[in-house]
Amino acid sequence: LVRPLPDLLRDLRSLLQGYRLVAHNAAHDRGVIEASFRALGLNPPHLDWLCTLEMAQKLHPGLDS
Repeated sequence: LVRPLPDLLRDLRSLLQGYRLVAHNAAHDRGVIEASFRALGLNPPHLDWLCTLEMAQKLHPGLDS
């Protein structure tokens, strides 16, 4: 079944509401998701993000990645 991308993004927004998203380099992932919504004229969802890259940098300063 092929569905239009705007429909999929609306479903994604509904599925993600109320959950925390965990991502490594969350700023990048957040930018991609928000740009995808905006490109289709949709408001991006307000999501709670947890960035494991930021956590790692705080716990282990000086490591490259």
